[in-house]
Amino acid sequence: MYDIVIDLAAEDIFIVLEYVDGGTSQAGIDEKTGKAPPLKEQTIWSHMRHLILGLEFLHKQGSVHRDIKPENILMTKPAGKGALGMCKIADFGTSCLCEGDANAQKTAGTPAFFAPELCSMTSSGTYDGRSTDLWAVGVTAYLWVSGRMPFSAPTTMLLMKQISECPAVVPAPKEASSGLKAVIESLMTRDIEKRLTLNQLRLHPWCERACRTRAAAPPLSCCLLPLLRMPTRAVSGLLATQGDGEWQAAAAAAAGDPHRGDCRGAREGLLQSSRHRLSECRRPVRPRSRDGLHRQLET
Repeated sequence: MYDIVIDLAAEDIFIVLEYVDGGTSQAGIDEKTGKAPPLKEQTIWSHMRHLILGLEFLHKQGSVHRDIKPENILMTKPAGKGALGMCKIADFGTSCLCEGDANAQKTAGTPAFFAPELCSMTSSGTYDGRSTDLWAVGVTAYLWVSGRMPFSAPTTMLLMKQISECPAVVPAPKEASSGLKAVIESLMTRDIEKRLTLNQLRLHPWCERACRTRAAAPPLSCCLLPLLRMPTRAVSGLLATQGDGEWQAAAAAAAGDPHRGDCRGAREGLLQSSRHRLSECRRPVRPRSRDGLHRQLET
């Protein structure tokens, strides 16, 4: 969020957000074929890591999204040829607080991505919204890799019945590799107690595998997590001031290289070296009037 503009006369509030210009994470399902274009596994891996970081931040703030799906995951434009954009979780119209929110136990979102506990009368009002977000991550990954939905029915009621009667573990699509298959099936597990938690997903071997082969990429468990807790301007400033050697040292640490230090040390070193730069970026967003914004634009 960049700004808040309050129009007292019209009783309107305008929230100025980041413009994400890369489209959605996957093209929509074609009505003729009933399929969406599948994504390459390396692309899915990149999307998944960004999605995990975003959800981890959201859940730690005590909120759940409740409508995770490819259309609600927006992409920035790639920085260069062969590069991948960054995922941004969007559309918080159905989100709510984990606790103390009257809407927390109400069914909301897109039925095709509902978890079984959302479709069952016996579990109504007893589920954890964070676990339903993780089921939706599994359905999203299923759609990313195969281009088709795991459940399909002509009506919403029949679709919810089909989901509520799904097997204990929904089989992953045949297009998935063994590692991605394990992730999808661990997320699309009927028993909430056996379903992957967000922390378990973040540390899953498939999600961490590329740290061992692509040392130049900021590792999931080391550098990116604290960055996503900072304002966008702070993140940009930090990324711009770090040399390749520092990122590579941090990546090697996350990969478990005993000769390059531990993950926490690399992370703290990166943050400490840029603390004075970040302090300049930590300016609070203060509500302003619409007239005030117009005057600023005119100047």
